[in-house]
Amino acid sequence: MTDKIIPVTIERLNDDIYAGFWPRFASLFIDGIIIKAAFWLVSLLNNYLYVPLLLEVVFTVFYYVYLVQHYGGTPGKRIMNIRIIKLNGEDVSWKEALMRESVNLLVLIIFNAAMIYIISQANKGVFDYYELVAILEGVSDHWLAYTMIILQTLTVLWVLSELVTLLLNKRKQALHDFLAGTVVVKDIYIDDIREEMSDKQQQSTVSE
Repeated sequence: MTDKIIPVTIERLNDDIYAGFWPRFASLFIDGIIIKAAFWLVSLLNNYLYVPLLLEVVFTVFYYVYLVQHYGGTPGKRIMNIRIIKLNGEDVSWKEALMRESVNLLVLIIFNAAMIYIISQANKGVFDYYELVAILEGVSDHWLAYTMIILQTLTVLWVLSELVTLLLNKRKQALHDFLAGTVVVKDIYIDDIREEMSDKQQQSTVSE
């Protein structure tokens, strides 16, 4: 469409085109319910701890990458009538969808790999029950416990940074939006945004 960036406001619209904190929070809440329900069902169907951990990674890619690329958002976002698009107004590609989730996905893969390793060691008798609990709760002096603490701390810092960033810029982009070059907009203004971007592209072509 164009290499220009969506403006902060569109003059003919008497409303903010970008999705703010509360719609995005509500979408996260809805997604959380769906994901928890899915994982609960998986845990009922399988007695092996490895399988839910592996499926969690697969499901995360499906939910936060595939659905975003195909439908412009997760079920939570679509229910809240908000959509993820590129900064130039186009639909997100696989690149943007993957980049948005890259940090969360990396942390999840490392965390679940560590969990699988801990469980495998426990199954071999390397840890007894109390040592296993201590490691998982981060109260052991084992290096695995420190790894879990570091991952959890990094996750909290990332989430807080996302929140602060979202609240402090006019396009309401979180860190993952900056990373991927995306914005989250209100669905009802998609046509207006693309019309505005098309007009800008035509003006740019004429001026050249």
